[in-house]
Amino acid sequence: MLLHFVVALHCEAAPIIEFYKLKSIHNTLPQVYRNESVCLVVTGIGGLACASAVGYLAGLLKSDKCGVWINIGIAGHQQFSRGTVCLVRKVTELATGKAIYPSLPFSTRIPRADCFYVDRAEVQFNENGLYEMESFAFFKAAWRFCTIDYVHSIKVVSDNRLETAGQITHSIISSLVGSQLEMVDRNLVVPLCCIVENLRSETSQFDIELYTDKWHFSETNRLRLSRILRQFAALSDNQLPNIEDYKHCNKATEFLNDVESNLQCREIRLI
Repeated sequence: MLLHFVVALHCEAAPIIEFYKLKSIHNTLPQVYRNESVCLVVTGIGGLACASAVGYLAGLLKSDKCGVWINIGIAGHQQFSRGTVCLVRKVTELATGKAIYPSLPFSTRIPRADCFYVDRAEVQFNENGLYEMESFAFFKAAWRFCTIDYVHSIKVVSDNRLETAGQITHSIISSLVGSQLEMVDRNLVVPLCCIVENLRSETSQFDIELYTDKWHFSETNRLRLSRILRQFAALSDNQLPNIEDYKHCNKATEFLNDVESNLQCREIRLI
């Protein structure tokens, strides 16, 4: 499965289901919708429900690590007007001060904003940022199943100090999310999926999960890994680096640097 949407409420999910022409998978709880390349899970409200649903969806569809995960939903904000769409740049768990920083491998026209993760609906908006109840848990859960570059959260502002949440209905929420889907698809979903498809093509000849399960690879390092594996196989009768020879490496960059040094020595001996 290439593209995974994680959505708290069915009224948020409804326009996404229509936009991507998704069909319900019967007898699932939480509710799951899908087509050949896109799936969506309706998690319910809150971080625990969100994290549980991410794990359920990944297990149900046996999702590989080279996929895209996107959380879409409404959020409150101190100043932004209703309907403003934002890509989460940083999410802070307000209760602990812990922060998460998503990584986007390209520039986008979608405005970016900081986000605060809370356990109940916010009405004061003391901090100048988005307020919502899923994204921190979403990132932590989705990063277990996907590289950091392909996990992102989109928020559409539903309320602020002047336009309160009490004025919001399910139909308004669906309309707010639906009005931004074409722009989000064009400026985030399509570019991410293109990168993933290219990466899959680059790495399809090798079983890179042997290495990505051992070390965390950024988008740049995954491409570097693919190039290095091709070089190694060419110089080693189609053999790949033995992971046991590199168990002293604590990080992906250390592993890649060591393999490259090994390759340079082999090339010198061949000359």
